[in-house]
Amino acid sequence: ELARRGFGHVSRQLAQQLTHPNPQMRLDLVRRLPSMAGVEPTVWLFWLCRDPDAQVRSAAMGLLATTKDPAILEQLEKLLAAQPDEPLRQQTQRLRTMGQTPVR
Repeated sequence: ELARRGFGHVSRQLAQQLTHPNPQMRLDLVRRLPSMAGVEPTVWLFWLCRDPDAQVRSAAMGLLATTKDPAILEQLEKLLAAQPDEPLRQQTQRLRTMGQTPVR
């Protein structure tokens, strides 16, 4: 179906990893995304911010929180506001304020 909709081979592989039943595989994807050539990690990281596993969400949000891009930070704030896991919200906000503009 993804190929039919025009997704390339790399995107299909990433989509398979994004939906892998093992949370460790999805966590590994979070860690590899920033160094993958030809891949824009932000889109994939935002998908992983909605992962059912709190550890995967934490890793994805932690990476996004280190950006200086105000548009990404604004999107991240919205995700944080809806985050059911209070420790995760606090951790990501701390990461974001380390050398960044404080959370509004």
